[in-house]
Amino acid sequence: MVFTTLEFEATSSSSGEIYAIEISRHGDNLTCTCTCPAGQMGTYCKHRLGILNGDASIATGGDIDKMHLVGDMLAGTDVQAALERLDTLEKQKADIDKQVKAAKKALARTLNN
Repeated sequence: MVFTTLEFEATSSSSGEIYAIEISRHGDNLTCTCTCPAGQMGTYCKHRLGILNGDASIATGGDIDKMHLVGDMLAGTDVQAALERLDTLEKQKADIDKQVKAAKKALARTLNN
């Protein structure tokens, strides 16, 4: 399945600068780039992650009317697998954070006895 390239714009909440996000799929290969500083360095970028997760609020321009195609573009790619792994870990982290908070409260109660 071959899709055309989708292009979106995202506006920085801190500087107001507009960044370009581009998603392309050729066969099983999906690429996603962003012109923000993090994206240009090849590191985690909230703009790319937001678009790939289908968060239309991230997009302030470009192919917003084609946002529904992003999920189809992701299907069956290694990027989809990596996103699913990240989601699983984020959920585990949230659970661990709750457990740590409860353990701290229990420790505080024990220290005050």
